[in-house]
Amino acid sequence: MAGKRKSKALKGSKTADSEQVAVATARTLAIPELLYIIFSFSDAPELARSARVCKNWSDRALDELWRDLDSVFPLLELLMDSELVRAASRDSADLEVVSSALANADWPRFHSYAKRVQFFHFDNLDTPLLEYGLMGSICLHHPYGPSLLPRLRRLDWSTGWSALLMIPFLSEDSTHLNLELYSASDAQIKETFNALRNRTLKLRTFRLDTKAFGAASESALALWLEKMETLEILNLPPYYLSARILATIRTFPRLEIIDITNIKSCYQYNDAGFPAAIPDGSFPSLVGFGLPVTPAAAQHLLFNSHTNFTGLTALRLHAPKDIKANQILSFTQQLAGHCPMINTIDLAFFLGPDFRSQGAAVLPIEILESLYPCKNINALAIGNPLPLKLSPVDVGRDNMARAWPRIRHLCLCSEPDFSFYVSEQMGNSLSIISVFASYLPHLLTLGLYFNGQDRVAFKGHLYPRYQFTQLLTLLVGLSPIPKTHTCDLGFYLASLCSETVGVGYGRRTWREVTMPSDTAEREKAWEDVGESMAFAMRVKLAGQN
Repeated sequence: MAGKRKSKALKGSKTADSEQVAVATARTLAIPELLYIIFSFSDAPELARSARVCKNWSDRALDELWRDLDSVFPLLELLMDSELVRAASRDSADLEVVSSALANADWPRFHSYAKRVQFFHFDNLDTPLLEYGLMGSICLHHPYGPSLLPRLRRLDWSTGWSALLMIPFLSEDSTHLNLELYSASDAQIKETFNALRNRTLKLRTFRLDTKAFGAASESALALWLEKMETLEILNLPPYYLSARILATIRTFPRLEIIDITNIKSCYQYNDAGFPAAIPDGSFPSLVGFGLPVTPAAAQHLLFNSHTNFTGLTALRLHAPKDIKANQILSFTQQLAGHCPMINTIDLAFFLGPDFRSQGAAVLPIEILESLYPCKNINALAIGNPLPLKLSPVDVGRDNMARAWPRIRHLCLCSEPDFSFYVSEQMGNSLSIISVFASYLPHLLTLGLYFNGQDRVAFKGHLYPRYQFTQLLTLLVGLSPIPKTHTCDLGFYLASLCSETVGVGYGRRTWREVTMPSDTAEREKAWEDVGESMAFAMRVKLAGQN
């Protein structure tokens, strides 16, 4: 009897303990912040199950499930049969049938889900084109105000057609708008911004990507921007960074970044419409500026005032026409003095053969030396038609290493333009990598163009005295196939690194250049080098354990 009582007591104790654990777990999951963290790691099926399992979880799980929407169909299928939705989107449905379905739709149910959407991405390459009649009918029947997504914060809209269909999805609280109108005309751009006027008064970031340009679209954009004083980040195609646009936004108190959306030779430039100077006191909060102009034009704009642009920390300059080295040097020599806080510099002096009529020249080392006074440099990238060759002295303790002790990302002329003659002797020796490891060991990214003649030999020592401590990426640009055997080069590179490094071949997406004729062979050769290096790193790391 005593044993039975003891057994029952133990069972009771275990039951009580499990109940206490369950209660404690439930209390923990009742904390909204913890529940949101848990749900943020859940996939859609798990969120749907969580919404059904517990009433207290339902709202939070549904919030997470509907927060990001990348198709309009889940919303529209709450209103009508999916086949009718798809037929209407193809302009093949009877609008009277659509209107009848919408009149009998469960709008409270639709609204209960629509109000949870905060981020909406629409791409008509992935989602069939919405039809004006369908959207017009939905807006007429929608009983909850002008916005279908009343709490939408970010809208990404990518289309080859008119962007007017995005208007019903915007809310008065939208803070981020990203428009990719890749086939739009000047008239359609004008139409879009006229429709947007006074609808997006709380925007913080705006990005426009389009090849369309013209006086009408520029004027409509300027008029819309007049009310956008809450903007913090503005990304525009090169043509639209004009005197009128800059005059419109120069007093915006929160504007921190103005940048160029995309840089390709097919984009229209507006160098003639760029202002030579801007009144003092302009752009009070600006820290990042992307300019689609020559160094001479940038020099007049940035350095003519003693108060403007002195707080810049990041500068991106992409010259749209032929320039000479002395013009570049005149600009870079003044940069540190006028922008003492600058830490990120991205300079591109070529954008495709259509922009140049004269021959190309190797970037003079004097231009790099003129940037040595920029002591806060964290990232430096320079694109030039012909590759720059560095010597150990250029990298050593009296030059780069002393000038830029904080630099973490360095990419120099790694993508030459093969519309010019690029000989196999041009570019850097592979041995220069060991010099960088000695003097700038804290680099995270190193990008160089290597010549096609040099050889390096791995001497069997995987643990040399000087190694990169943090290098993650080695960018070889459009470098030719190395003469060194793949295995030797992989082990040589591994010996200079303390962790696995990605080897990247190719050009950066914003730069248009003529590619080498044997691009595929080069890419495959450098992929093999990367695989060999990864194997060598596994050997090296195993030897350290």
